[in-house]
Amino acid sequence: MLIDLKDKISKWDGQSVDALDVIFSQSKETVNFSSELISLMDDVALQKGTTWLLKKVVEMEKQLGDEDSESLCYLLPKIDNWEARLHILQVFEYLNIPRECKYLAEIFIREGLKDTNKFIRAWAYSAFYELATQFPEYRSEVLSLLDEGMEIESPSVKARIKNILKKSR
Repeated sequence: MLIDLKDKISKWDGQSVDALDVIFSQSKETVNFSSELISLMDDVALQKGTTWLLKKVVEMEKQLGDEDSESLCYLLPKIDNWEARLHILQVFEYLNIPRECKYLAEIFIREGLKDTNKFIRAWAYSAFYELATQFPEYRSEVLSLLDEGMEIESPSVKARIKNILKKSR
């Protein structure tokens, strides 16, 4: 199935959400679908499609298994495409980050906080908050960053921060 999935994603035009929905519909019942998607993320050319599909799976199931969360965490330094980075940041609330991967997740998120893309920054704030829910040692820093973000960020990023602040207090 992995070769078939890789072939389908590599033939995707990089734009059509409908085409990704077809791939999802054809593949979602596959055993280890999430694991297969994560293994394909090593290929930069497939990252946008694989992360979109993974995001859809994770949002439906409201979780990603521990092994898949760990595998994804080790791939974070290789996620290069901006849309792929966005998709990963958007599912952080469903990840269970192992303690040994915490630093990789932190680096990924901190890079997102400095990104010029406002969508990446907005979701990096959210991901950092989610990381702090798993690792309380980040909590005071995250709350401080959220307050600072409300002062300096663009209105669209501030809207995301407001949603996070509602959850945190």
